[in-house]
Amino acid sequence: MYMKFNPGIVHVFVLSHQPIIAWDSIIEMGGWKADDLVKMRRFLSQSALTSWAMSRMLANQLLSIFLDKPASGIEFLFSERGKPFVFEKKWFFNWSHTDGCVLLAICGFGEVGVDVESLCRSSSDFGGIARGFFTQKEADWVMAEGEAGVARRFLTLFVQKEAYLKMTGEGLSASLRSAESHLALPYHATETSRLFTCGTDSSFISAVRVAGPGMPRFSLFQSEYEVGKGIPPLTSWLESELPL
Repeated sequence: MYMKFNPGIVHVFVLSHQPIIAWDSIIEMGGWKADDLVKMRRFLSQSALTSWAMSRMLANQLLSIFLDKPASGIEFLFSERGKPFVFEKKWFFNWSHTDGCVLLAICGFGEVGVDVESLCRSSSDFGGIARGFFTQKEADWVMAEGEAGVARRFLTLFVQKEAYLKMTGEGLSASLRSAESHLALPYHATETSRLFTCGTDSSFISAVRVAGPGMPRFSLFQSEYEVGKGIPPLTSWLESELPL
């Protein structure tokens, strides 16, 4: 193992990467199972394929370290509503990905949910989406300053809600309006959740939600993927602690 991980800490890993990686380079990452290759060939968008492949590769490599077993022996299982898990229940984990970034959180004491979105993401009607799917108070906050900053405020709430629903295992089968969120800034919410910007240029906004009592430590590891070099060794990742 590269290092010993504390099961009482929420370990958060952020890997930046090129938004589009060629098919041949993805295949050369290696370790793909037959079922993975079938899924990968179904993607119509190369950027979507890249995000999916990077999230699976990162989760596979990191869980092999946490579980102290070969990456080839890691098998992802999925709940009825799509939440990933592994047979060994020693560690809880969850992943999220968007164009150019993968986020993975692992802890040893409770279910965890994560979401990451690009702050450059565009929508013609963030306000309308907020009014349709958020509470009235949340929608009012999103539109509090008109169009100025509306995307950032919308995504501030959206990643929290998505992470909460992924933590509970409900996913988007449940209502966004019913999912907990916090309007508090700067980027933190409560003892068991964190809201933060990440990526090499802080162009992504992320949320991590974890179930369980107490006030756990959130340790953030960040790195950048270079095509052909594989996942960087964890000793080279930049580590910091997400503030309270």
